[in-house]
Amino acid sequence: MRIHKFGFLGRLYLLAYEVDEGAKLIYIYAVGGHENFYRDLKEYLKT
Repeated sequence: MRIHKFGFLGRLYLLAYEVDEGAKLIYIYAVGGHENFYRDLKEYLKT
């Protein structure tokens, strides 16, 4: 899993994604503000 940080309208956002080279797919797991991003992503991945 990779995390990409980017700014938009003066705020910092993060994008959690995974690239499947063999199937040529990108799986997006979460997009959101920096605050509590990793905590929320961890909870999402538990389910």
